[in-house]
Amino acid sequence: MHILGRWPDECNKVNPLGSGFYSKQRISNSLKNTKGFLKFDNLKLRHRWLHDILSKSINN
Repeated sequence: MHILGRWPDECNKVNPLGSGFYSKQRISNSLKNTKGFLKFDNLKLRHRWLHDILSKSINN
């Protein structure tokens, strides 16, 4: 949740979010309603480009 929690703050610096946008609430609701996450190994098979970006971010 740490990365997801920072993401809206960083986006808001580039393009301000609307005053009625509650990022932490939306993230929380989305996580509650998800069917699950794709395993990182499966991400490599299905979406190699995204796996590469995340791998670089994790390793830095």
